[in-house]
Amino acid sequence: MPCLRRLAILVAVVTCVPAALAQAQSLGSFRWQLRPFCNVLTITITQEGAVYALDGTDDQCGAVRAASLRGMAFANPDGTIGFGLTVVTSPGARPVHVDAAITAPLFGGAWQDSAGNAGTFVFTPGPAVAGALRPVPAGGLAPGSITNVHLAAGAVTGASVADGSLTRDDFDAPPQVAFANSDQSLALTLFAQTVVRTVGLMVPTFGRVIVTASGTVSLDTAGRDAVICSITRGASMVTDSTQEIWLDDQAGLGAFATVPLAITRAFLVNPNDTAFNLVCRSIAGVVTMRDTSLTVFYLAQ
Repeated sequence: MPCLRRLAILVAVVTCVPAALAQAQSLGSFRWQLRPFCNVLTITITQEGAVYALDGTDDQCGAVRAASLRGMAFANPDGTIGFGLTVVTSPGARPVHVDAAITAPLFGGAWQDSAGNAGTFVFTPGPAVAGALRPVPAGGLAPGSITNVHLAAGAVTGASVADGSLTRDDFDAPPQVAFANSDQSLALTLFAQTVVRTVGLMVPTFGRVIVTASGTVSLDTAGRDAVICSITRGASMVTDSTQEIWLDDQAGLGAFATVPLAITRAFLVNPNDTAFNLVCRSIAGVVTMRDTSLTVFYLAQ
């Protein structure tokens, strides 16, 4: 068959003939189907040195408007002939990149595209096999195919994005809030560290957490009373985020006093960091924690 002979020439020339000896010439037009989909690519192959220019169309499964196609064929180190194609769909102008490789004697192989599709690249001189239209998402890219590792720092700013084009659903890790509060009257044991409140939050990605604690502290002012409270991820207090409350009844009135409690602390967190605690320790007298609240606010990096 003339088509098969010309494709055999393509395989032989691309893999064996030096660029300096190759002369520009057209091998003709050929058809491949992107199975399991019904899209058929009609490609004209033109020799350009040691590589081949590819021009043609994607019939989009017999649609009234075809999609344009351009690319290049070249020799791979594994002996296959690589096809690199860019297809611009119509209507919509959504570009999709297709990577394929063929080998003799079937002149077909595997293919995959930038939209996340893949299948068998089948040489199709005759009728195409039925199938569904190859799906192409908006923008021509598979969901999640571009992440922060593909972009230079500062490459995308507010000036690069149209107003209103992004919503919270477009981000993998939206802000999250968790909290714990209820009626409470918890007497502390002298010198013992006590977890007064705890909040669990599943952290999806690296980011920052701001934790706030509030409430009131009851102190028996018959003598000296004191308490230290801290926000921490464990059951023990830390020294870089504490509030100390002292009251000394020098007049000996013996009445109770209530003092407000307010602490804020920020954390850098990794995925699955979940426990945040308000820990308090009575260091003098009689201390009761009342109606405390603990709020955790997470923001992705």
